[in-house]
Amino acid sequence: MLSKTNHYYILLFFLFCFGVMSGQTGIVSGTLTDADGLPLPGGTIMIKGTQLGTQTDFDGNYSIECSVGDTLLISYVGMKTREVKVTVKMITGKASDFPDDMLPVRLVTNNAYVNAVSVAKDSVSAAKNIELSNTVYSDKDLQYRYKDIKNITERDLLIGLRYYKGDLYFEINYNSNLAFRFANRKNLPKVQDTYIQGRPSNGDNQWFGAETNEVFSYGPAVNSVTFDGADYLFDANGKIINGIGQRKLLPYDNDILETALISTNKVGFLLTQGQHTLDASYKIKIYEDSFGTETGMQQNVGLNYKSNKVHAFIRYAIDKFNQPDYNGFYAHVLQSALITPVSFQNSQGYLFSNGAQRSFSPENFNNPNWLLYTNQNKSDNTSLSAGTKANIKLSSKIKGYIAGGYNYDRNDIQYALPKNTIGQEDGYWSKKTLLSNNANFNINLTYDDISTDVAYVKLKLTTAYNYNNVNYKFIERYGFQDFSFENGVYNNSRTKQLDNHTVNFAPEITFDFNEIGTELALKNNSIVSSLQGSRLFLPAISASVNIRQLLDIYLEPLNDIKVAAVYSESATAIPLYYSSQSHNSLLLRMQDSKSLLGNIDLFNSQNLAYETGYKFDLGANLSLFNHSVEVGVNYYLNNAENAIFPILQNGSFELQNIASIKSKGYEASIQGRFWNYKSDFNYFPSLNFSTGKAKVKALKGDRSQIPIAGFAEVSKNLIVGEQTGSIVGSAYLRNDNGEVVIDADGYPMVAPDAKIIGNTTPDYAIGFNNEFRYRGWNFSFLFDYQKGGDVWNGTQQVLNYYGRSQTSANLRSTTNYIFNGVTASGTTNITPVSFADPNQDISQNRWVRYGYSGVAEEAIVDGSYLNLKSVSVSYDFGKRDRYAFFRMFKVALYANNVWCITKSKGVSPYSSLFNYSAGSGLQYFNMPLMQEVGCSVTIKI
Repeated sequence: MLSKTNHYYILLFFLFCFGVMSGQTGIVSGTLTDADGLPLPGGTIMIKGTQLGTQTDFDGNYSIECSVGDTLLISYVGMKTREVKVTVKMITGKASDFPDDMLPVRLVTNNAYVNAVSVAKDSVSAAKNIELSNTVYSDKDLQYRYKDIKNITERDLLIGLRYYKGDLYFEINYNSNLAFRFANRKNLPKVQDTYIQGRPSNGDNQWFGAETNEVFSYGPAVNSVTFDGADYLFDANGKIINGIGQRKLLPYDNDILETALISTNKVGFLLTQGQHTLDASYKIKIYEDSFGTETGMQQNVGLNYKSNKVHAFIRYAIDKFNQPDYNGFYAHVLQSALITPVSFQNSQGYLFSNGAQRSFSPENFNNPNWLLYTNQNKSDNTSLSAGTKANIKLSSKIKGYIAGGYNYDRNDIQYALPKNTIGQEDGYWSKKTLLSNNANFNINLTYDDISTDVAYVKLKLTTAYNYNNVNYKFIERYGFQDFSFENGVYNNSRTKQLDNHTVNFAPEITFDFNEIGTELALKNNSIVSSLQGSRLFLPAISASVNIRQLLDIYLEPLNDIKVAAVYSESATAIPLYYSSQSHNSLLLRMQDSKSLLGNIDLFNSQNLAYETGYKFDLGANLSLFNHSVEVGVNYYLNNAENAIFPILQNGSFELQNIASIKSKGYEASIQGRFWNYKSDFNYFPSLNFSTGKAKVKALKGDRSQIPIAGFAEVSKNLIVGEQTGSIVGSAYLRNDNGEVVIDADGYPMVAPDAKIIGNTTPDYAIGFNNEFRYRGWNFSFLFDYQKGGDVWNGTQQVLNYYGRSQTSANLRSTTNYIFNGVTASGTTNITPVSFADPNQDISQNRWVRYGYSGVAEEAIVDGSYLNLKSVSVSYDFGKRDRYAFFRMFKVALYANNVWCITKSKGVSPYSSLFNYSAGSGLQYFNMPLMQEVGCSVTIKI
């Protein structure tokens, strides 16, 4: 037993260590699911107090770069936000390997425990308190063993359960999910089916066929033309002539999106005896793309062993898919379909016998089916991870664990488009291989139960070593003579190999003043890296107080008032491979987006310093009505220095520590838990609110702004003195009074320089979730609402330009329209215009005159939306009895993105340019919001 003197020596050691400690940096990844195991798409994972974050995909998967000691805000709109402090084991493994730490499991009440407590003879004294308390009992690991409870203890709302030993339990579980995914047509841009391919000629709107390479749809009306039935290379029904005949087949339907089928099957086996548990699982998922052309397959197998002292696991997963959304491929396909005039049918074929492409404008646009059926795109991902954690006990008061792990990932992406593809006329083939290895080892020790006269003191020390390795290889070929992708005239290759060793040291001391309900924690995070050097002093301090306990008051219906404040400093580094590709399109004009290649890859280096900064959080939580209602409010302030972004330098991009950004905001939530044990009815409502802004304080290198995503003409920028997310593009010319200046033709003039035209940051977001449970029934629905946030709708601009939008069809007959504004001399404009006069050249058209990209200012729309994000209903036919054959037999029906209203038509919530997170708020033929309906069956025996 340690003496009191030894206590002080240890305390002094930890205080000394406090001056030299660290925060390990790495990737946390996992799968966000609800309590039923269903994936939560569109969930948000943010680093608290920053604008850094990510969203889960349709399968609930996510990954985020962060540091040990960061707090992750894991939220799904309408559910209570889960705060998880990043630990070494999460950095060094995958978050999915530690579900108890990462998954935002909803609170579960179980009558079985209440019943067991009431009959447990050796826990009579606790029974009367437990049943009346608001403690939630979780039987996640051994949920069918409540009849074997030997003893129950209760301390600070924590329940300890002891079981009789000797019984062997097993469980076979099976889950099958079948779903249909399809596009929400209301979120697609509205295209017209009234006017055919063509342009004005000789005072009339005339049809010009595919052989003319016409790109516009300003031809005659569909109801004024017919087919002549003659042989015509581009249409089986002949050429188009004026008049009404028998061949009334127009308008053609060129919809490219199909319903996708997704099936998932998972089988698992669990064996437990006393404190030992062995769990094995196998999962296979087969899924189709949104165009009905390719099928992908995911498989993973896992094995876990758990005991009181050891936890070990191994995971192996593969994912193969032949239609990845890479290099803006999906946007390219969707654009090709939407631009196609209603007088041309893509489905009649995409290839002529001579190898030429059949398209409505062969020199300017691809047939979408050509893209889908002639490419050789594919992705092949493999991962293997293994780890172990062993609990250690040096004495009755010194405890902790030793953990180690290894993770291997291989990602192969092949992108190949054949010769005669618009955008890659000579053909293009590339293969990118990224191999990453991670090995880690860490020790965590806690010295517990140091009693003093005024406080209970706990000491904690975390030491970790992490090794990361990346091997990158890129090969590209182009200049092919045929479709074989062999013997390209031009061949390039690049390789890159990077290693990084990091050592972290993080002591922490906590003072618990239990008598007055106050806790104070002091911590230091230090890091030493072979790439970024060392930062030895990164302090953190947190304090919390229970106001009710401090003042010794009790006021109905108030149960608790807790206030907490956290201040921390951090130093983080980007991963070895910089995965964001949003900078690649900044070198292109919008019109050249078909040539987009994500082959400008960037990497970490010794030239980059840590991204540093401080975070401050101040929050309060109120418990009301016997803890049935929880109200939380939080204010955060984050100051980030040396933020890393790609910078165009001497014609190429490189990563630099360039920005200083300050962000602040508010979050609030109200959660309810209302239940009746007698009727088995439970109701769980929740409402979440968040708002925040981030401002660019400074940019290094005498820069006033840098683009981070978009195109050469319009982009999101970091601008000194402005909010992050500022959209910069062309705007109308205005005088000193803000009036639009009109030219001699009667049309608004365009300013010579690009301007700030919008900001993608929303005003606020609200989530509202309701869940009802009654015996075996469960019903829930979730609303997601966003107010404000500008969106640049480039899709609409381009459709207007080509005459394919419904807007251009509705307004093309407009005449004698007078734009509001003044002439260059300052007089009120009185010059009338006609939007699409057939007597004028098409270049004088209302939309064509401003060019392919139009005036960016005109494309700024409101990004507000209201989305019924999910609805589900389930019933469990199983019996909660250890002797029942079916311990669970749950059947569930669900739907995602059921009903969505957007402030602006054709704007899809949750989407981003080319599917890169930095491109949020930029719409350029983004994929629409995808709806999903499905059913699942879960069986446990």
